Amino acid sequence: MCDCEQECDCEDGCNCGEGGDCEPEGNCCHRSPQLRGIMHIAMLSLLKGKETHGSDLCLSIKDRFGMDVAKPVIYMALRRMERHGLLVSHWDMVGSGPAKRVYRITEDGIDYLNESIGELKKMAEVIERMIEECGKKPGA
Repeated sequence: MCDCEQECDCEDGCNCGEGGDCEPEGNCCHRSPQLRGIMHIAMLSLLKGKETHGSDLCLSIKDRFGMDVAKPVIYMALRRMERHGLLVSHWDMVGSGPAKRVYRITEDGIDYLNESIGELKKMAEVIERMIEECGKKPGA
């Protein structure tokens, strides 16, 4: 059971251990805000400003959005978005050191990002109403 004493019946990917145990960091799966499913929107929004490579994108996501995402997860998401036509990439061979793959958002990626931002705004309104409702005194 988690700290909140609720039984965990979450779907796969909720970050609970076997038997509903909490994450190693102690974040209860029932109380942590879930940012799963929006990381790609953060990535596209950063790529809208300029083309960049994965390791810089990983740092920017943490700096700009406070999302601590492992580099392999970033690279898997980049490849998946490229397969779906939201990004294109090329090898940057300028300078010393190994070549780096540089990613750029496509027109389809910009369209997808704009649609996703519209949906996020709708969700933000719902979340704000829920927060307001939770803050009301009983019977109000």
